[in-house]
Amino acid sequence: MSAELGGLSPVARRMVEMLQVRPLFFYDLCLELGDVPYREILQAWGEVRERCRFGRDEDGHYILQE
Repeated sequence: MSAELGGLSPVARRMVEMLQVRPLFFYDLCLELGDVPYREILQAWGEVRERCRFGRDEDGHYILQE
């Protein structure tokens, strides 16, 4: 996963780092990134979705898959 982080924007990198710690809803990511304008969050989320594989846990949280 660390190789994938190299080309990501700082906000996208923060998202991946948060998801590496624990599963999160998209809403939770937005709350954690409260210092970032929503448009930048959406752009970063697009980057992450292009580069990383996701799954969902039993509660519907996003989880990173290797």
